[in-house]
Amino acid sequence: MKRSIFWELPYRKTNLLCHNLDVMHIEKNVFENIFNTVMDVKGKTKDSIKSRLDVALFCNRKNMELVCDGS
Repeated sequence: MKRSIFWELPYRKTNLLCHNLDVMHIEKNVFENIFNTVMDVKGKTKDSIKSRLDVALFCNRKNMELVCDGS
């Protein structure tokens, strides 16, 4: 079974709730992912062929779907 990295944080023992999440780092990660996708940073963006295929499966946004032109 894989154990979450949150269990190994040094300050976890002092938290009132052991399952408290580190909000600052979560906000930072979400911001970086959105920023890198919007700015199309090479190697950092989450916008890939697989994600565009997922848009076609799960969303109703025709303008964001991957279009196959045959090449």
